[in-house]
Amino acid sequence: MKRILICASALAMAASQAAAGGRLDTFKFTGESNFFPGFEDVEIVPIFWDDRCTNVVYVADDTPAIGIGGSNIPASTWVKEMRNAFNQWNNIKTSYIKMTVPAVQTLGNGLRTFDFINELTFETPAGSGFLASSPSVSLQADATFVPGDDIDGDGDSDVFDTGATSVSTCHDFDGDGDIEFPDGDYKAGTILDN
Repeated sequence: MKRILICASALAMAASQAAAGGRLDTFKFTGESNFFPGFEDVEIVPIFWDDRCTNVVYVADDTPAIGIGGSNIPASTWVKEMRNAFNQWNNIKTSYIKMTVPAVQTLGNGLRTFDFINELTFETPAGSGFLASSPSVSLQADATFVPGDDIDGDGDSDVFDTGATSVSTCHDFDGDGDIEFPDGDYKAGTILDN
């Protein structure tokens, strides 16, 4: 019996270590109220890249990183390290996401926003104490995207018609620097911008 308890404890500890870092979750708003009138039921769902969007292209902002002691680390240095890290990730046989950093450019957009640009930057809120941040924007309800949808409110379409092209994956369809999504159904938790 003692041996079984020790094995069970070891397995429980190993499982917690295997999940170290764990997944990131968000709320899924259901539109239903089954328990308390006036309150909406929510579920907790993982955030994830949709299968149509697993080739994740990042743009590196050319803003230097502020290193320990206030020294600037040029984008050419930190981008090289990010590319090396992404290549290691891409070589993991069980990874279904391919991450690349093909471009370094002056974005000049300050802090990260919801703009359909998967951006690597070291710009952080003044006084935050953070060296970097990488917020994700994900769906909080199941959604159907139709061609012409302006999801981020910037005045241009973020969804293209897969019936009018042979492409059915997320990419910069109109060449304006941000990513467009193929039309279709998307589950709550789908990452839109990172």
